[in-house]
Amino acid sequence: MISRARLLPQRDRAAERARRVLGRLANQSQELLQAHYQDTVPLDLLRKEQARIAVERASAEQALAEAEVQREQLEGGLKWALDVLRYAHDQYLASRPCRA
Repeated sequence: MISRARLLPQRDRAAERARRVLGRLANQSQELLQAHYQDTVPLDLLRKEQARIAVERASAEQALAEAEVQREQLEGGLKWALDVLRYAHDQYLASRPCRA
């Protein structure tokens, strides 16, 4: 079983990986555009590379969004559990005795 303490860093690493991919793709896109302006990349190759970058960017954006949502869900669950523990004594005192 994987603990939440290990899941949060995993989500953070997944989000950071996606951010690095997005940065790399932005650089590639900019370099490709500059090469096209300098007439060193044919138009068909430019279009092919733009399509590849767009697909990879969409995938990285989806991975980033999923990692952020999962982190929010984990943090929400952790907050709920900590709130329950914080008030456990009060909840115990407010509870009714169990009938056997």
